[in-house]
Parts: sequence; structure tokens; C-alpha cells
Amino acid sequence: MKREPLVSVIINCLNGEEFLREAISSVIQQSYANWEIIFWDNGSFDRSVEIASSYYDPRIRIYQNEVTIPLGKARNCAAELAKGEYIQFLDVDDFLKENNLYEKIKLINNSNTIINFIFSSVFYFYQATSSFRQQYIANWTKCTHQQKLERLLEFDYIPFASALMSKEIFQRLGGFNDKYMHSPDYDLFLRIMCVTEIEYI
Repeated sequence: MKREPLVSVIINCLNGEEFLREAISSVIQQSYANWEIIFWDNGSFDRSVEIASSYYDPRIRIYQNEVTIPLGKARNCAAELAKGEYIQFLDVDDFLKENNLYEKIKLINNSNTIINFIFSSVFYFYQATSSFRQQYIANWTKCTHQQKLERLLEFDYIPFASALMSKEIFQRLGGFNDKYMHSPDYDLFLRIMCVTEIEYI
């Protein structure tokens, strides 16, 4: 691997104790080691902060908000604290396979162009597996950027937990629009795709 940029994994949490340990452990177990976790607790009243604090790893930084704020705003607040060149958002009920970050950074390093955004396939554990997304990413390498954008306008085929983006593009576009109570990630993905290419792995 040519270089190993810091990846900031942002975990926003509101009463997420059920799967939180699996989420954090999946980052610790990454084959790619140059990461940090920004754990932003959004006013939980369960054991979430206690669980996050039980990891004695200097790469894990914990922040507690006294009141619950909209998710888009909470994600923006956490992203402002990120020191990494790239940002990977991870919800508390998701986890990353061990080579996730390694494969994404390898793709960035091997590219002849600047890559600002990468997403990947995901596996759903607690709902019926559907191939519905697959029709939107079919023949990906043969599709033009315009075709990819048109498909995204039809359906949000980018799983949030799979998205890694440069902090530069996130900041340039102003992050999440915190006026949206639902799907602020979809809005962000559309805005990103209007200004840069995106990659699928």
C-alpha cells in the first residue's frame, strides 16, 4: 500500500447498547490500523457511554452531548472533530468486515484519479435479504457518471454504513443538511455525486 491516510470512523449513538460492542470491535479488528473512532453520544440514558469507555484504546475519542439533537446535526458535530483525511460513518447496529477499510484505501491508492467517495455492498442480518439494490449498481463500470446519478435519483442505492468519503468533500458541501429529519444521508450523497465521481467496490 502506497500510503496509509488516517480514517475517522464516526459512531453516532443514542441508546445503542444492544449492538454497540460489535460495532466498536469491528473497527478495532480492522486489518487497516490507521484509524480513529469519534464516538458521539447524543444524550443516551442506557449503558452506551459505559460500553464505549470500556475500550482502553487511545484511538477512541468519546464525546457526550447533554441533550439529544437531530441526527444530521449530531453527525456534523462529530465530523468536525475528525482528524482523518477520510470519514467512515458507522451506525451502532452495523459493523465492518475486517478488510473493509484496507480495500477502500487500496482502491484510492491504486487509482489514477482522486477518489472522494466509495461505497460497497452490505449484508442485512435482521431483515429479508433483497437484491433490489443490485439492479441499480448492475454494470457499474460500464455506466456513465450521468447514468449513475440518474439511478441515484430514482432510488438511494448507497448503503449508509458502506460509505467512505474524503473529509474535504464533506466539508466543502457543508455536511448533512440538519433541516432534514429523514434521510439526510441521501441528500448528501446526491450533492456529492453532482460534483465528483463515486466508486463502488
